[in-house]
Amino acid sequence: MFVLDVGCGNSPVGDVNCDLYSKDTEQHRSFDTANTAINSRNVPNFVVCSAEFLPFISACFDVAVSRQVIEHVAKPGLMASELVRVSRDLIIIETVHRRGERLEPRSRQAWFKQHHINKFDFTVFAALAQKLGCYTVKSDVLDKNYVLRFLGLKLLGVPMGIRVVWSKTVRDWYLYSGFKSRESYFASVGLTNIDK
Repeated sequence: MFVLDVGCGNSPVGDVNCDLYSKDTEQHRSFDTANTAINSRNVPNFVVCSAEFLPFISACFDVAVSRQVIEHVAKPGLMASELVRVSRDLIIIETVHRRGERLEPRSRQAWFKQHHINKFDFTVFAALAQKLGCYTVKSDVLDKNYVLRFLGLKLLGVPMGIRVVWSKTVRDWYLYSGFKSRESYFASVGLTNIDK
């Protein structure tokens, strides 16, 4: 699989990795304020570019991945269309769920309000996928915030981190190559650890 990581910061997962900034000025990827510069020697095939205008030809990557970036860009629809354009099939987007943000401590909410200019939930991504001609093949919650915490118990979990996976070719798991399961599909495209 040939993977593009858009907004990689210092934790790249792609064969080609790109970010708009060579320094994480907001400490978004790393809360270590002394080590926020992206070390291009440690980031394979690092390209400085905007997520809204990717400098790659269409369909040149098998998978386009973006983690914790789309909530920061001025035009998230344009960024999503660029991810779709450069991918042959899969697009993986991770972000913060709008409801989970509201359960963070007030100081963290202030940071979110300043830096997260877009708010998302699964319905927004479903509509965006449909608009871009993609199929949502997976939507899941990565972690939760809890409305009630009492004596070590966590009650009423609300999504905090979410992931959506779009496909340009697969419409339904059961229509894909002889009733393959979701896990078989991800294994067939080299994403066996997607649920980890």
